Amino acid sequence: MPARLVEVAAPALTARELEVLRLIGAGRTTREISTLLGVSRRTVENHKRRIFAKLDVQSQAHAVASAARLGLLTASAPAAGTPVLLGRPGPLLDRLATM
Repeated sequence: MPARLVEVAAPALTARELEVLRLIGAGRTTREISTLLGVSRRTVENHKRRIFAKLDVQSQAHAVASAARLGLLTASAPAAGTPVLLGRPGPLLDRLATM
């Protein structure tokens, strides 16, 4: 009997995981993310582990790159009508945001 290829869909990211991923992409630390979301740092680390597993990546940089390639980081931008700026918080990002 010939082997058949079966495609298995990757598990979808939850709304909270997308939120964590966007904050990672914005350069936020685990501590900052936990404060912004009102959860413990351990919870943020657990979200990151699940994100890495679902995207089949090993680091934050790869997770953000994969999410950007898949269009996950700008999913909320069209509804809001504004572009999403990614990068480390600081004067340069602030200047870009005001432009």
